[in-house]
Amino acid sequence: MPKFYRWLCIALVTGSCILISGCPHPANNAVATVTYSQIGSCANFSNLQGAGPNLAFVFFRFTQVDDTQPATDYNFNPQTLYINDTGAGMFVAAQTNGWASTLGYNAVVPVSVPHGTSKALNNVGAFLVSTADADGAKESSQTNYFLLNHTNAGTPGVLLVKSNYNQTQYPYTPSCTQIQFPR
Repeated sequence: MPKFYRWLCIALVTGSCILISGCPHPANNAVATVTYSQIGSCANFSNLQGAGPNLAFVFFRFTQVDDTQPATDYNFNPQTLYINDTGAGMFVAAQTNGWASTLGYNAVVPVSVPHGTSKALNNVGAFLVSTADADGAKESSQTNYFLLNHTNAGTPGVLLVKSNYNQTQYPYTPSCTQIQFPR
Protein backbone atom coordinates (compact mmCIF):
# COMPACT_ATOMS: atom_id res chain seq x y z
CA MET A 1 0.00 0.00 0.00
CA PRO A 2 1.46 3.39 -0.93
CA LYS A 3 2.49 5.63 1.96
CA PHE A 4 -0.18 8.25 1.19
CA TYR A 5 -3.05 5.77 1.49
CA ARG A 6 -1.66 4.34 4.72
CA TRP A 7 -1.62 7.83 6.29
CA LEU A 8 -5.09 8.53 4.94
CA CYS A 9 -6.43 5.33 6.57
CA ILE A 10 -4.75 6.19 9.87
CA ALA A 11 -6.17 9.71 9.74
CA LEU A 12 -9.70 8.45 8.99
CA VAL A 13 -9.65 5.83 11.76
CA THR A 14 -8.20 8.31 14.28
CA GLY A 15 -10.69 11.01 13.26
CA SER A 16 -13.60 8.57 13.56
CA CYS A 17 -12.51 7.52 17.05
CA ILE A 18 -12.21 11.14 18.19
CA LEU A 19 -15.56 12.01 16.66
CA ILE A 20 -17.35 9.05 18.25
CA SER A 21 -15.79 9.51 21.69
CA GLY A 22 -16.28 13.28 21.53
CA CYS A 23 -19.98 13.12 20.78
CA PRO A 24 -22.03 13.71 23.90
CA HIS A 25 -24.82 11.30 24.70
CA PRO A 26 -28.19 12.65 23.41
CA ALA A 27 -29.79 12.39 26.86
CA ASN A 28 -27.17 14.78 28.22
CA ASN A 29 -28.16 17.37 25.62
CA ALA A 30 -31.89 17.27 26.30
CA VAL A 31 -33.43 20.71 26.62
CA ALA A 32 -36.67 22.07 27.99
CA THR A 33 -39.16 23.24 25.36
CA VAL A 34 -41.26 26.40 25.68
CA THR A 35 -44.15 26.69 23.22
CA TYR A 36 -45.47 30.15 22.38
CA SER A 37 -47.28 32.09 19.65
CA GLN A 38 -47.29 35.71 18.54
CA ILE A 39 -50.75 37.22 19.04
CA GLY A 40 -50.39 40.86 18.04
CA SER A 41 -48.82 44.22 18.66
CA CYS A 42 -49.77 47.75 19.60
CA ALA A 43 -48.30 51.16 20.38
CA ASN A 44 -50.55 52.51 23.16
CA PHE A 45 -52.05 51.14 26.33
CA SER A 46 -54.74 53.87 26.37
CA ASN A 47 -54.65 55.05 29.99
CA LEU A 48 -51.37 53.19 30.62
CA GLN A 49 -47.93 53.99 29.23
CA GLY A 50 -47.48 54.08 25.46
CA ALA A 51 -44.54 52.66 23.57
CA GLY A 52 -43.57 55.95 21.88
CA PRO A 53 -42.65 56.78 18.28
CA ASN A 54 -40.78 54.07 16.37
CA LEU A 55 -41.62 51.54 19.08
CA ALA A 56 -44.27 48.88 19.62
CA PHE A 57 -45.29 46.29 22.16
CA VAL A 58 -45.42 42.78 20.68
CA PHE A 59 -47.49 40.24 22.61
CA PHE A 60 -46.89 36.53 22.84
CA ARG A 61 -48.98 33.77 24.37
CA PHE A 62 -47.09 31.03 26.25
CA THR A 63 -48.88 27.68 26.22
CA GLN A 64 -46.48 25.02 27.54
CA VAL A 65 -43.18 24.33 29.23
CA ASP A 66 -42.04 20.77 28.57
CA ASP A 67 -39.26 19.45 30.81
CA THR A 68 -39.83 15.74 30.17
CA GLN A 69 -36.43 15.11 28.53
CA PRO A 70 -33.81 16.93 30.68
CA ALA A 71 -32.47 15.31 33.83
CA THR A 72 -32.77 18.56 35.79
CA ASP A 73 -35.58 20.91 36.77
CA TYR A 74 -36.18 23.86 34.45
CA ASN A 75 -36.88 27.32 35.83
CA PHE A 76 -38.69 29.25 33.12
CA ASN A 77 -38.15 33.00 33.50
CA PRO A 78 -39.62 35.40 30.93
CA GLN A 79 -37.00 37.98 31.95
CA THR A 80 -34.39 35.90 30.06
CA LEU A 81 -36.35 36.10 26.79
CA TYR A 82 -35.80 38.70 24.11
CA ILE A 83 -36.51 39.38 20.46
CA ASN A 84 -33.56 39.58 18.11
CA ASP A 85 -34.19 43.25 17.42
CA THR A 86 -31.56 45.94 16.96
CA GLY A 87 -33.28 48.62 19.04
CA ALA A 88 -34.98 46.94 21.96
CA GLY A 89 -36.58 43.51 21.85
CA MET A 90 -36.80 43.04 25.60
CA PHE A 91 -39.49 41.65 27.87
CA VAL A 92 -41.39 44.43 29.67
CA ALA A 93 -42.87 43.12 32.90
CA ALA A 94 -44.68 46.34 33.91
CA GLN A 95 -46.60 46.56 30.62
CA THR A 96 -47.29 42.83 30.64
CA ASN A 97 -48.76 42.98 34.14
CA GLY A 98 -50.71 46.19 33.45
CA TRP A 99 -52.18 44.97 30.19
CA ALA A 100 -52.99 41.51 31.51
CA SER A 101 -54.73 42.78 34.64
CA THR A 102 -56.67 45.46 32.71
CA LEU A 103 -58.01 42.95 30.19
CA GLY A 104 -58.35 39.95 32.49
CA TYR A 105 -55.52 37.75 31.18
CA ASN A 106 -52.73 35.97 33.04
CA ALA A 107 -49.33 37.62 32.77
CA VAL A 108 -46.39 35.31 32.12
CA VAL A 109 -44.35 34.85 35.29
CA PRO A 110 -41.42 32.67 36.30
CA VAL A 111 -42.38 29.03 36.85
CA SER A 112 -40.39 26.00 37.95
CA VAL A 113 -41.06 22.78 36.06
CA PRO A 114 -39.68 19.60 37.66
CA HIS A 115 -37.71 17.34 35.34
CA GLY A 116 -39.76 14.61 33.78
CA THR A 117 -42.90 16.79 33.71
CA SER A 118 -44.68 19.30 31.51
CA LYS A 119 -46.70 22.34 32.56
CA ALA A 120 -49.56 23.83 30.53
CA LEU A 121 -49.76 27.63 30.49
CA ASN A 122 -52.14 30.26 29.19
CA ASN A 123 -50.12 33.40 29.83
CA VAL A 124 -49.18 36.48 27.85
CA GLY A 125 -46.05 38.59 27.73
CA ALA A 126 -45.23 41.95 26.13
CA PHE A 127 -41.91 42.77 24.46
CA LEU A 128 -40.78 46.22 23.35
CA VAL A 129 -39.41 46.43 19.79
CA SER A 130 -38.09 49.25 17.64
CA THR A 131 -39.60 50.00 14.24
CA ALA A 132 -38.55 52.09 11.24
CA ASP A 133 -42.13 53.38 10.92
CA ALA A 134 -43.11 56.05 13.45
CA ASP A 135 -46.38 54.12 13.84
CA GLY A 136 -44.85 51.10 15.53
CA ALA A 137 -48.15 49.21 15.60
CA LYS A 138 -48.45 49.41 11.81
CA GLU A 139 -45.00 47.95 11.11
CA SER A 140 -45.02 45.37 13.89
CA SER A 141 -48.41 44.03 12.77
CA GLN A 142 -46.66 43.00 9.54
CA THR A 143 -43.59 41.46 11.18
CA ASN A 144 -43.00 37.89 12.29
CA TYR A 145 -40.98 38.02 15.54
CA PHE A 146 -39.15 35.12 17.17
CA LEU A 147 -38.07 34.84 20.79
CA LEU A 148 -34.56 34.00 21.91
CA ASN A 149 -33.26 33.12 25.38
CA HIS A 150 -30.25 34.29 27.36
CA THR A 151 -28.90 31.05 28.84
CA ASN A 152 -26.42 31.31 31.68
CA ALA A 153 -23.50 28.90 31.93
CA GLY A 154 -24.38 25.79 33.89
CA THR A 155 -28.14 26.09 33.33
CA PRO A 156 -30.15 23.69 31.17
CA GLY A 157 -30.83 24.84 27.63
CA VAL A 158 -34.24 25.72 26.26
CA LEU A 159 -35.79 25.31 22.84
CA LEU A 160 -38.33 28.02 22.03
CA VAL A 161 -40.99 26.70 19.64
CA LYS A 162 -43.27 29.22 17.94
CA SER A 163 -46.51 27.45 17.06
CA ASN A 164 -47.57 30.06 14.46
CA TYR A 165 -44.10 30.49 12.97
CA ASN A 166 -45.39 30.96 9.42
CA GLN A 167 -47.91 33.73 10.20
CA THR A 168 -46.62 37.11 8.99
CA GLN A 169 -49.70 39.35 9.25
CA TYR A 170 -51.54 40.37 12.41
CA PRO A 171 -54.52 42.73 12.80
CA TYR A 172 -53.53 46.41 12.96
CA THR A 173 -54.17 47.36 16.59
CA PRO A 174 -52.82 50.80 17.58
CA SER A 175 -54.34 50.41 21.06
CA CYS A 176 -53.40 47.38 23.15
CA THR A 177 -57.04 47.03 24.18
CA GLN A 178 -57.84 46.01 20.58
CA ILE A 179 -55.63 42.89 20.57
CA GLN A 180 -57.69 39.71 20.38
CA PHE A 181 -56.20 37.22 22.82
CA PRO A 182 -57.24 33.59 22.32
CA ARG A 183 -58.86 32.26 25.48
